[in-house]
Amino acid sequence: RRAEGALDRVEQLKHGSTNSRVSSSSTTNRQVVRESKVGEKKIGKTTANQATIPRLTPSEVEVLKRSSVIGSKVVLPWSDEDVRKLVTEITAPMAPPWTDPDGFLELSTKQKDRLYKWARPNEIRKLRSIGNLPQPPAVMVKAITPYSIRQQCVQDCSFIASLCICSAFERRFQKRLVTSIIYPQNSNCQPVISPTGKYMVKLWLNGVARQVIVD
Repeated sequence: RRAEGALDRVEQLKHGSTNSRVSSSSTTNRQVVRESKVGEKKIGKTTANQATIPRLTPSEVEVLKRSSVIGSKVVLPWSDEDVRKLVTEITAPMAPPWTDPDGFLELSTKQKDRLYKWARPNEIRKLRSIGNLPQPPAVMVKAITPYSIRQQCVQDCSFIASLCICSAFERRFQKRLVTSIIYPQNSNCQPVISPTGKYMVKLWLNGVARQVIVD
């Protein structure tokens, strides 16, 4: 069922039906909404003439099926509709903490030796608190910097290097390569803390923009 959902989304991506994009600069929420409306008009024109829209070939479908399974996990293509669902979920009254159905991340022996515990942001703040001193408001990203990234036991050095380069680029040129792909976001398109602990990250994997769900 998840693979079929992936196929549907790539079909949408191929036909340009996901046209609302988050600006890489400090775009206002009004501008984002305006762009989304323009995208909706384009969708209407496209779907009005279905006969002219090419379908995915069997070979393309097969490639998509294989590429959606990464590290034994199904990583679905990106969908703006899922972002809207995420906002609805986390803003619901008394929404329970979200737990990844796939369980905790698998760790190597060295990583397990260094792990203290799995904790949510509010729990980390309590661990770092000193006595009864008041804590500043929690923020998702206070400052973007490559110097807070440590490889240590993370074996994928190419991914760590990419994060460092993107962070350094955003810090120097104010082009939001990292902070623009983390959801949920506020009206200024800045990532915010999710009350339920569920986050979405937009990454380009195997030729398609995909959503990586983080607990």
